[in-house]
Amino acid sequence: MGGDFNNFGGLGLSETMLGASGSVGGTFNNYVGASLDVVTGNSSPSDSARFGVGGVLNNFGSVTVEGFGAALGAGDFNNNGGAVTVGFNGRLGTNNFNNNGGSLELRGNFVNVQISGDFANNGGSSLILEGDFSTRMSVYGAFNNNGGTGSVAVGSTETLNATGGYTQNGGSTDVSGILTTSSYRQTGGGTTIEKGGVITSSTFKATGGVVTVNGTLDPTAVEFAAGATLQGTGTVNGNVSMGGAIIPGTVGSPGTFTINGSYEQIGTGIFDEFIGGPQSNGLLFVNGAVALDSDASLQILLLNGFNPLGDSFTLMDYNSLVGAFSNGTTFAADGYNWTLAYGSNDAVVTAVSATPEPGTLVMLSAGLLALCGRARRKSRGRNRGHGAG
Repeated sequence: MGGDFNNFGGLGLSETMLGASGSVGGTFNNYVGASLDVVTGNSSPSDSARFGVGGVLNNFGSVTVEGFGAALGAGDFNNNGGAVTVGFNGRLGTNNFNNNGGSLELRGNFVNVQISGDFANNGGSSLILEGDFSTRMSVYGAFNNNGGTGSVAVGSTETLNATGGYTQNGGSTDVSGILTTSSYRQTGGGTTIEKGGVITSSTFKATGGVVTVNGTLDPTAVEFAAGATLQGTGTVNGNVSMGGAIIPGTVGSPGTFTINGSYEQIGTGIFDEFIGGPQSNGLLFVNGAVALDSDASLQILLLNGFNPLGDSFTLMDYNSLVGAFSNGTTFAADGYNWTLAYGSNDAVVTAVSATPEPGTLVMLSAGLLALCGRARRKSRGRNRGHGAG
């Protein structure tokens, strides 16, 4: 068909159909309630069902591609609130894919999706890679996860290749499998690398939101600006420049975070040290050099009313150290006075005394003022007595 096509019902191609192929040269509109199914029976590798759209495929309904030899191609693909599923052995290829409030799911073995241009996952959309074996999606242009509740989930045996760079602007990116890209940039929302998951990138930069690494982040360089947070119990294989907040563990759950490289905390950087007990505190383990700029700060936060008096906690382990936290070697934090000692390979804080409660200070000040007032009255009385003589 050389022109446009509007589908309001069900259109299906399968290996049982003569030729099992179809095409539309112009625009294909798959409206709400309509379906486009390119499906084979998975009975033989020789099965074939193919459908091509030369122009734009606009989906408001459902699209399914599944089975041996099942393939769908389009010039551009706009998924406008619809549902797209690529199942076992299915193939989907397009230039640009815009996921506008819809869902794209890759489910099953040997699924392959190829985007030669850009992929945009816009607010409220979802991309899910969740097969059992060898499910892969490749985007050769820019990959943008944009705003709202948009989500990207890469399952434990799946791979997402974002050759042209990955930008996390909002919503969430959750990686249990493998995400590879030339550069990763986060401006908002959250990125989570689950245990066993890997993000590989030449550079990784976060200017906002939270990045949780419980698996492996494998870049050459990592940069966090003020307003962004790095946390977790995983590993970064690269040099880290921290201008945001770093939490070994997560908020309320301290743990050990490993950096195989150098760590520099610049002036806007904050080290959040959560302490929940004598053997429960955050530890940053750096297999490299640590540099603390003059305004780099340390914040201690005690959990569940824990009394740390007399206990010491190692907050950093490193190969070498230049600089110090701006707190000084003695400081007050979360109701206690602390000392901070820097060794050749570690930094240790010790709670040495409790700081007076604010109410106690007020009462003490009031008492001192009363004593001073009595002393002045007595002094004036003695002066008057001397004058009368």
